[in-house]
Amino acid sequence: MGAAEQQIAQAMADVATIGILQQRSVHRVSHVAEQLQSALSTRIVVEQAKGVLAERGHVDMDTAFAKLRAYCRNGRLTMGDVSAQIVQRQLPLADVLGVALPHDPAERR
Repeated sequence: MGAAEQQIAQAMADVATIGILQQRSVHRVSHVAEQLQSALSTRIVVEQAKGVLAERGHVDMDTAFAKLRAYCRNGRLTMGDVSAQIVQRQLPLADVLGVALPHDPAERR
């Protein structure tokens, strides 16, 4: 290969490298954005679950969060999944709060 062909080959390799690095950067940014959106969505449902627990269990928000966190840790469950079950009334609140609650027709077992 002559000098001119080597320069062209090097230029093409450089362009390919830049393209690969740019694609990785775009993928990384997209991945971080997805993670942030997921974290925000989870945080919203956790806050809703805390509100449900606080209101139905007649406890403050800090206690509701502590009970939720303890329930998740003891069962090795994700806070997002348990919170969604609480908000959707799929999980008995007494199980999370550790106390018997008055019967609520809206709460399903």
